[in-house]
Amino acid sequence: MPLLLVLIFIALFLYELPGLLANNYRYELLIFSLFLSFSFLLCLLKLLNFDLPSPVKVIDTVVSYILRVPCRL
Repeated sequence: MPLLLVLIFIALFLYELPGLLANNYRYELLIFSLFLSFSFLLCLLKLLNFDLPSPVKVIDTVVSYILRVPCRL
């Protein structure tokens, strides 16, 4: 299964790469690569049954801080 995941992400990268290079989108290529790497890492950890923390608590804390509303946790 991890091999299939690697092949899928390589295929995604190779599909997007020519268009980004042809239009000279260097910055977009960097951001795309960062997002793709992060999503690959999350998918791989989930595939290997690592217990990933829920981002809801962090998002709730940040939003409550910005809006000055008490946190519901």
